[in-house]
Amino acid sequence: MNRIPWLAPPLAPVLVPGPAGPPGVHDQTCDPPGLHAPTRRHRAIHLRLAGLLLGLAGDGRWLEGWLFAGWFLGLCATVIVWLYRKDPALLAERYRRPGSGGQEGRDRAVVYAIVLGFAAWIAAIPLDARRFRWTPALPLWVKTLGGALLLGSAFLLFRAFRDNPFLSSRPNPGRA
Repeated sequence: MNRIPWLAPPLAPVLVPGPAGPPGVHDQTCDPPGLHAPTRRHRAIHLRLAGLLLGLAGDGRWLEGWLFAGWFLGLCATVIVWLYRKDPALLAERYRRPGSGGQEGRDRAVVYAIVLGFAAWIAAIPLDARRFRWTPALPLWVKTLGGALLLGSAFLLFRAFRDNPFLSSRPNPGRA
């Protein structure tokens, strides 16, 4: 049976403490041994975003929120673990703190704007869908279609992370 490469292997390799020093210390040279601290930091960020999504909803029984949070955490874990096993240097490059790789001020500002916009989007989802109900409830078939599209987008997002190192400042001799 062929193994599907985009499915997440166990998280054990990511959870093992490494020689990176205290949590939050980032290796700016993208040396794979310094990878453990960024993965711990990002795992905490991903869990906080899922908690924010469910906390702002004000309803622990919100099925769609739980499904989206599970999809989001699963996608993040899959990308991190796969990159950890296949290209640790690219993982360190992609998950380092914005501005730590010699980016110009404008580039840092764009990255921080994207991060803030993403956080605002994550906050708006439960406020609209559950707490304040700004828009009407969607029919079940639309929710089902949206869930199927999320699953398909997970594969495309993973492939983009895997196949497109061009946004990385790290030299990649295997790509033209």
